[in-house]
Amino acid sequence: MPNNIVFQELASVLQAQINGVDGSGIVRPILTDSSGRLELSTVTITAESLDIRPLSAATDSIAVANTVTVTAENFDIRPLSAATDSVAIASTVSVTAENFDIRPLSAATDSIAVANTVTVTAEDFDIRPLSAATDSIAVANTVTVTAENFDIRPLSAATDSVAIVSTVSVTAENFDIRPLSAATDSIAVANTVTVTAEDFDIRPLSAATDSIAVANTVTVTAENFDIRPLSAATDSIAVANTVTVTAESFDIRPLSAATDSITIANTVTVTAESFDIRPLSAATDSMELGGRLFTESNTTVEGVTDSAAILEHDTSEMDMYSFYVFNTGNATVTFNLQISPTTTDSFFLDDISGPSAVGPGDKNVLVATEFLKFTRLFYETSGVTATFEAYFNGHI
Repeated sequence: MPNNIVFQELASVLQAQINGVDGSGIVRPILTDSSGRLELSTVTITAESLDIRPLSAATDSIAVANTVTVTAENFDIRPLSAATDSVAIASTVSVTAENFDIRPLSAATDSIAVANTVTVTAEDFDIRPLSAATDSIAVANTVTVTAENFDIRPLSAATDSVAIVSTVSVTAENFDIRPLSAATDSIAVANTVTVTAEDFDIRPLSAATDSIAVANTVTVTAENFDIRPLSAATDSIAVANTVTVTAESFDIRPLSAATDSITIANTVTVTAESFDIRPLSAATDSMELGGRLFTESNTTVEGVTDSAAILEHDTSEMDMYSFYVFNTGNATVTFNLQISPTTTDSFFLDDISGPSAVGPGDKNVLVATEFLKFTRLFYETSGVTATFEAYFNGHI
């Protein structure tokens, strides 16, 4: 201590005792630990600005044994490095922040294992482009995708295949798949296929490579339906039943008597406004009459006492016609044929073949000698009650 006699002559072995005053004003010696450092209990430092040396990742470490709660507006630590830093999360981590930024994930070094369902809701969700060379997606359950614009990489027939085990329903405004190729693609249709479209276009069919086998009824409804032109050299049409053709303009190639023939086994009905075939020529064409159109009518007259005309016919286009009478009564009846250019009654006059009196039980046939458009049978009873039957027969 100052002003005390020093009993040591060497400064290196000189020692001093230091005392201090505690909070109660009692003088006490200051203690040191075994290394000679001051032995302190709790130290409380209150200061506005407290500066210690910078911490270094090379020499410093902080061990946190319990929960650390940090509340701050701006909390900044040094940038984390994938080369030296790692974060182990043993429990659930909840992060709530307006701007939360971590380093970019890399397919070369990063992976994410998802054990449960992941639901992502976002307006713009962008991940790196998928590559067929390195990426694959295994779907074990049902996947439902609802989106306005859903784009995946183009499918390739060389590397991609789609196996459909159940019904697939696709609803979309624009649905585009790769063009089908006759060289690699085929479509097997087992049931009825109904196609309804305004414009339906497939590749042109070729008689050299294409064939169509129809086992059941095929119904096609379309405004414009075009197939390849038929050729007399390779095509034929067999019609077993009735064929009805309705068209405004119906044109086929000119028929030739040298190469063409038509066999009709049943009735053929053709209805058209303009139906044009080549002109017939007496030099090359002939017509065989296989039958004639026949027409007939009859009437029975009973108990009459007057005279009248019956069985009036237009005989202008008939090749042959006649009237037959059978007197079934008890009085003689006189018959006569009348002819006229019109149906007006006053124009009719007796044919020059003359009258024919047919007695009871007798029969007769009357044939007109002169020609006019209309012919009828006239009878006269002379006031006696008469009964008879009359027939008209004619053919074209």
